[in-house]
Amino acid sequence: MIDYKISEGTVIHATLRNQDLIPAFLTELRCHNVEIAERIEKDIPTFPRDWWNSEDASYVLEELFDELNSIAPDGMYFGATEGDGSDFGFWTYSEDDC
Repeated sequence: MIDYKISEGTVIHATLRNQDLIPAFLTELRCHNVEIAERIEKDIPTFPRDWWNSEDASYVLEELFDELNSIAPDGMYFGATEGDGSDFGFWTYSEDDC
């Protein structure tokens, strides 16, 4: 298992397309837990052209959000930053969230 320190910041920005988000999230997850990233990656077809907009792709994306959020340090979350729904990364909870 590789385990890099998680710091606040962007993983991917300015896109909501599954074909952009899923590979970026897998790359980030792979830095923290190779085994889980490889297990999730097995659910992606080799030539996924039509797959990206499928329900299966949505499930994979949801699983990646869950896994990345579960490794976020205390006081942080993985998701979109407040005010920019296309800036995904690790963020510190604001005082308003507490």
